[in-house]
Amino acid sequence: MKKLALLLLFVLTFGMISTINVKAATLDQALQNADIAVASASKAIGEIEAIEDKEMEEVVETEEEEEFDENKDTFKISPSSKPYKNKYVKNKYYNSNTKGYFLLESYMEILEKQHGGTLVLKAGTYTISNAVKIPSHVTIILEDGVTLKKATKGAKGFKPACGMFQIVPPSVANGNKKLSDYNGAHDVSIIGKGDATIDMKAFKGSIGIVMGHAKDIKISGIKFVNMNKVGHFIELNSSKNVKVTDCVFNAGTSSKSGIKECINIDAADKKTHGFDVKWSSHDKTCCDTVLIEDCTFKNSRGGIGTHNYSVKDGKQKYHKDITVRNCDFYNCGTKSTKKFGMAIRMLNWKDADINNNTFDSCKKYTVYGAGVIDCKIKKNYFKSAAGTKPIYIARSGNSKHYKKTYSSYDKKDITDNKASGTSTACYLK
Repeated sequence: MKKLALLLLFVLTFGMISTINVKAATLDQALQNADIAVASASKAIGEIEAIEDKEMEEVVETEEEEEFDENKDTFKISPSSKPYKNKYVKNKYYNSNTKGYFLLESYMEILEKQHGGTLVLKAGTYTISNAVKIPSHVTIILEDGVTLKKATKGAKGFKPACGMFQIVPPSVANGNKKLSDYNGAHDVSIIGKGDATIDMKAFKGSIGIVMGHAKDIKISGIKFVNMNKVGHFIELNSSKNVKVTDCVFNAGTSSKSGIKECINIDAADKKTHGFDVKWSSHDKTCCDTVLIEDCTFKNSRGGIGTHNYSVKDGKQKYHKDITVRNCDFYNCGTKSTKKFGMAIRMLNWKDADINNNTFDSCKKYTVYGAGVIDCKIKKNYFKSAAGTKPIYIARSGNSKHYKKTYSSYDKKDITDNKASGTSTACYLK
């Protein structure tokens, strides 16, 4: 196009010069008019070149941006964003209820393809209908003002799922592979900055974050609200090296019955229905090395705990090295022993460390254990504990699926606890 414009310009210029030579009264006038024509032509050429240079720069910038976009390791989205490269927008299930799910899922898929990266969610409300699958080496950052809200409706033929997040590669969740041991997703972080909320809307059976056969997981700085009575905020299953820090768990008034915990620590076991997802084997892998620190638990029948245990090849299976420290529990547990809701329920936990926690207005058995091996319970404070048994370690525990499990610990490891102004809290064996 540039060549054609220059050609036309030169034709016009030489035409003007020829006309000038014919019509000019004197040679000086002809030369003067010719200079003017040449100057005008040069100016026009310069303007054309500048326009084309700018157009070329824009093309280059666009190409560089697209090329960089394929390889960038940090993406930022808002509630008004569309899925990555408009994937799913023409999907028959894409609507206002499912948009948030497809948005996040599209970015998890590209991050799996790129072997990791970071997704930053800007402030606003995201409605999530189905479980977003998180692959390895991924960090999700919820900026100040983010609310992830559980959708209670989906689309025709596409019902909302119970889970909001599953820590598993999308390709595995959508395939036929079954994970075992700790060979699933790893090096995953979900971090809240400022006021970041996951609202489960008391959706029946809902679970905020599900993990299984995972390792090196971090969840921090998030407020979880409105847990359903048969759901959990976090399903921590068959995983290793997990940290949950600086979070608030407020079950709310929806948790009126049942024994479900805010954080459930469990093993993948077919008999106990501990982890019934299609991508998990039932190999009875237990959790190993879990830290729950600087968290608050409110208004729940269960704060942290396990309500089933497993036996493999005739031997008891144990969750190992579970640490709960510097946490606050308020109004947790149940008055009835039949419901067995506790602030902390240790069932087949080995080398657990429960220390420097505060329990206020908690019910009946506040810290309960059965099948406990070598636990340490120290420097905890039980406020408003009158009429309760703050620490209760049973000699044995029962299961309808397996043989009895028995506790074994040293009393000197349960010390320096205070209850309602007394020097020590009760414990039984």
